[in-house]
This record gives sequence, C-alpha cells and structure tokens, in this order.
Amino acid sequence: MDLLASQFSDNSISTKTKALRAEVETLREVVQGLNKAARLGSGEDQAKSGLFGGSKGPSQQELKKQVQELYLKGGNAYNQYIYACNDGLPIQLNKLPFL
Repeated sequence: MDLLASQFSDNSISTKTKALRAEVETLREVVQGLNKAARLGSGEDQAKSGLFGGSKGPSQQELKKQVQELYLKGGNAYNQYIYACNDGLPIQLNKLPFL
C-alpha cells in the first residue's frame, strides 16, 4: 500500500500521498492491535502471575470488543485509502473495490 501511495507523487510528496500514507499507518496500528489481542486470547502473552497474583489480562469479552473495534477501524481506514486512490483516476482505469 505504501508503494501504491508513492505513485501519486512526482518530485515532491503530494497531499494525496500523505493522506494515503496516514491511512496505511492506521492500518499498521490495527494489525499490531489485532496481533496483540490474538496473543492475549491464546494465552501466549499473559503476564506470569506468582503466588500472590499479578496483573490479570483482559477477559474474553473485552478482547472480543477490542477486536471488533479494531476491525471497524481497519475497514474504515481501508475504505478511506481506496476512496483517496479512486479520486481523480482516469476513466480508462478500473476503480478499486471498497470493503
């Protein structure tokens, strides 16, 4: 997606490229959040609790809600990216599909 975003710039970085790269950064954050939630959900990233307890991870319901929010955020960022890519595209080129 970074490579496609850079195609809209010539000698200097265009505003369209900046907007696309911002959406790519949002998608990276979403992927990192989803990976963290997956590790927490599988128990791979749980804090080790000792004899007197320790920090307890989020419940399955909290993780589910977090993943749903990240999914929506990622979908919206993708759609904004595609909208910006399609904006001003010549008629000869096919438009990119939205989610």
